[in-house]
Amino acid sequence: MKYIRIPEDVDADGVTVTFVEFVQQVINEKPFGEGRRALRAADRIEELATGRRAGDVLGLEDADHELLARVVDTMSYLPRMARRLRTFQDAICDHALSKMPE
Repeated sequence: MKYIRIPEDVDADGVTVTFVEFVQQVINEKPFGEGRRALRAADRIEELATGRRAGDVLGLEDADHELLARVVDTMSYLPRMARRLRTFQDAICDHALSKMPE
């Protein structure tokens, strides 16, 4: 399991974006549509993320986290948006924990 502490919402060009909204966008990227396993991973991630807020902890199976992190790390962003979404990217790719945080 990997545990992600959900960061605070960010302002992206005058629009508030939540971590859950960011994740919902990521799971609509092509790698999540490549085969049944990826589709099921997207469904699991969306179900677990829905309703979560900043400060909550999102626990994902290792394989689901690995796919999510790979997509976040390789998907294309508009440069100015990427900088604003960095806290979400970092939470998924760099700060996920192997133990449930206290």
